[in-house]
Amino acid sequence: MVLGFPTALFWLALAVPIIALYIVKVRLRRLHVSTNLFWQQIYEAKPPRSFWQHLRHLFSLLLQLLLLLSLVLAVADPSLPWQRDQSRRMVLVVDCSASMQANDVQPTRFAAAIDAAHRYVDGMRSADEMAIILAGDRPEVVIGMSSHVPTLRRALSKLVPRDVPGELKSAVELARRLAGDSAGDQIVVLTDGCAEETVPTSLPTHPPATSRPKADIKYRRFSSNAVNIGVTQFQVRRCHADPLGYELLVQIKNASAATVRCRLELQLNELPIDILPLTLGPNEVWNRSIKKASLVGGRLSGHLTNISSITSTANVREDESVADAASLNSLSIDDTAWAYLPDREVRDVLLVTPGNLFLQKVFESNPLVDIKVVRKLPDAWPRNTLIVMHQLVPEIIPAGDVLIVDPNKSTDLWTRGKLLDDPIITDLDRKSSLMTNVDLEQVQMSQTHQLRATGPSHVLAGTVSGDLVYAELMHDNGRCLLLATNLDKSDLAFRTVFPIMISNALGWFTGASEDLTGSTVVANRGLLNARESDLRPADRTEEGQSRQMAVTGWFTRPLWFYLATVACVLTVTEWFLYHRRFTD
Repeated sequence: MVLGFPTALFWLALAVPIIALYIVKVRLRRLHVSTNLFWQQIYEAKPPRSFWQHLRHLFSLLLQLLLLLSLVLAVADPSLPWQRDQSRRMVLVVDCSASMQANDVQPTRFAAAIDAAHRYVDGMRSADEMAIILAGDRPEVVIGMSSHVPTLRRALSKLVPRDVPGELKSAVELARRLAGDSAGDQIVVLTDGCAEETVPTSLPTHPPATSRPKADIKYRRFSSNAVNIGVTQFQVRRCHADPLGYELLVQIKNASAATVRCRLELQLNELPIDILPLTLGPNEVWNRSIKKASLVGGRLSGHLTNISSITSTANVREDESVADAASLNSLSIDDTAWAYLPDREVRDVLLVTPGNLFLQKVFESNPLVDIKVVRKLPDAWPRNTLIVMHQLVPEIIPAGDVLIVDPNKSTDLWTRGKLLDDPIITDLDRKSSLMTNVDLEQVQMSQTHQLRATGPSHVLAGTVSGDLVYAELMHDNGRCLLLATNLDKSDLAFRTVFPIMISNALGWFTGASEDLTGSTVVANRGLLNARESDLRPADRTEEGQSRQMAVTGWFTRPLWFYLATVACVLTVTEWFLYHRRFTD
């Protein structure tokens, strides 16, 4: 036997005062009475005892000494050799993915898994250790190896499921590192079997001799073949063709063997914009690209409502419809998804031109532009306004965002040279967002003047001779685009590429990653995971697999617990015997 606190044995010295107090003679008080007739009878029944006569009732003394011995040994924390040799280490991997919130296992899958984890903790012996890992989208060590049962129980009570897909593979690998290389260690995975990865349910029976022993892995599944319908994809982006338009990509999966009817309600900033009735066959995946238009952005959400089977009719009572919807939708968190739709901002544009109808109309046709047209250079340039100068340019380009088309003279940013007849465009920067869907190779650029940048520049379209046609100029006080084409002599204004170029330029000036009608997919929220929405388990782990770690029977607790119990029993026994006059 090994003692955890050997110095506690010094408390056995309390046996000396216990024995002394037991055999000490109690001195009787002297009282004056009228007669000693009755006291003489008592004296004959219980005459005074000598020193050795106090040891006549040893049972009470033995009970008190045993009580002291039990308490002292309990404080000393003894343990048997076989208990230390059979100490075990366990790692509990708790799946906290979104599918664990399904209610096909009452009250939920996650609650049932936590209840099973508590039973594993209750089955620990004195030398056993346990760690807890939470398996969500990334593994998290909740508590390291510990043998303190209350701490483990408190850690389990604080766990909650999350609206994320499960990733058991990395969690099990982390559990292997925590468990170590002891052959007696064990990893228990509490899951519903709906994770993305397929995890092997057991290790090889006879590992190679060169490999180190690994912890045994056991799986417990808390799920059934529950049916569910949910939104598995919800993405929104602005359109290229329509400045106010946007496209919504929606995917809905019917993870059941029944035909299901439902409604998809779309809302923008909590205002209804559309309701789509749907009928999905068994295991059907519904995909749709929905086009809408809105100048205002915000929170775009989709909700699945009125879920029922195909057998439901209009004559079904309301309570029957609710029951049918609950049976077809065991997971509610995937019924709603949302995405953020960016706002469209109207840009102020000042067009300085001697007169060009095509250039003016291409800006006026854009609903995101508030244009003002002037025929001469203003005395003061407005702030927070895109300045478009056609032919008329000052000697010093003003600060801010500037788009210049066919300048009539040289400035501080470029020099104007000779006239080029029908230049051939060969150098195109197709990777730039300014050149998205822009092809100038077939455009006739008649009567185009040669322009040379005086400072750093980035050529977007150039000729075979190295002259720039369309370029980005490095402007100290803003951004500047230079287009050398003569709109009156070339056919650029008659081609569809011209409004696309202007739209791309507007988007570039506003800071968008693409054109003004940029199509970047923005952030979305919701479960949006087809595997998690399918509540049917993917692995072959049997439900309710036996808990091999949870030992039942005797000696599952440390010896001090049983010694403290014996001390309590001895205290009650002594109290009972004393009051029943078996000991005095």
